[in-house]
Amino acid sequence: MKKTLLIIVNTPFQMITAIQLASTEYKGYLVDVIITDNIAQYTELAKRVLKSKIFSNVYAVKTKGLKWNNWKYTLFPFVYGNRIFKIMPFIYEKKYEVVLFANTGGVSACIATFFNSRYGSVLGMYEDGFVSYSKFYYDEIKDAFIL
Repeated sequence: MKKTLLIIVNTPFQMITAIQLASTEYKGYLVDVIITDNIAQYTELAKRVLKSKIFSNVYAVKTKGLKWNNWKYTLFPFVYGNRIFKIMPFIYEKKYEVVLFANTGGVSACIATFFNSRYGSVLGMYEDGFVSYSKFYYDEIKDAFIL
């Protein structure tokens, strides 16, 4: 059975990176992707990406207007209760061995934390900015997750 991977995408460049990761480093995996409404026309993008068949499943998720607690304080299912399963019903039925995300706060870190705490998913960060190579970034995330 193939290993499973979830990639969370919030920007167009992260989408390009997710496609590259799914096509190269994680080619043997069943790869799903979440595309959030931080990208303009995210639902149309999700439809087009699904047609490409690069990913097994593509989820367009509306996240704007919701408060996403900082990762240091997130107990994802407890904060949002059953409401989160209405927003993202697939998270209740899916288990991923690996979750890749960018950004240290907000929706990405909340979803990653959820999968790590609920299923023991291995978390990995990918980032597209200069700050990801700095000591500041390392200091920000070094104690974020217990793997």
